[in-house]
Amino acid sequence: MTGRSSPPPGRALLLWAIACAPALVGAGSLGVVAHTSAGPAPFALWTHSLLTVAWAPIVLLSACLLVMTPGLLFVARVAGSNGDLSFDRWVLYGLGAALPLIALPTAVVQAVTGWSPRGVAFGLFVLAISMVVALAGGRRRPLRDCLPRFPASAVAALVVPTVILMLVLLPKLFWESFSGDGAHAYEASRLLLTRAAPFFDAEAGRMAGYPGATSMLFAYPGSWFIRLFGEYEFAA
Repeated sequence: MTGRSSPPPGRALLLWAIACAPALVGAGSLGVVAHTSAGPAPFALWTHSLLTVAWAPIVLLSACLLVMTPGLLFVARVAGSNGDLSFDRWVLYGLGAALPLIALPTAVVQAVTGWSPRGVAFGLFVLAISMVVALAGGRRRPLRDCLPRFPASAVAALVVPTVILMLVLLPKLFWESFSGDGAHAYEASRLLLTRAAPFFDAEAGRMAGYPGATSMLFAYPGSWFIRLFGEYEFAA
């Protein structure tokens, strides 16, 4: 691959840890934004605090990286330094792998202990899962030998548009209310804070039919952000 490549694995892991830190430090701050930034012209982003404009995107992107870390490390373990693994495929497969890697341990912990991890505790819980995945290969296959390396241009091509899109959508994230379907999806995601699957009880009537077994996966990432940031609409 041509172009400037990503940093060596040791430095990459350090940068990774630094990039995940805002999600832990700022886990509670976005709820403050949601409560205090409402006004007569909420879509005029420049009239609101520096917290909204600068800190919120950093925390949101950091949270995305945090919850995807177990999956990304798992895919790195499986694929190794395979040159056929492109950056966008690594991200896509990493999200898919993160679903069971976070959902299953969380469900087991909740069922056994009755504890539902929230806020910083959930962030540390995800980091603990990531550490288990990182150490899974032991000395025979150190993680530094598995992490793929990509041209900086490939990383920027995916990350930069995401940052721009997030900045543009910040007003919608914080101030636009759910539609009926959105509220339904939000409540389904909240079910995972107390149970293993996002299914309503039969007493819920028509709501009990959605989500179904073929449409429930969206609720798991939604529940991660609700756990991390609080039970606010913007989290989902």
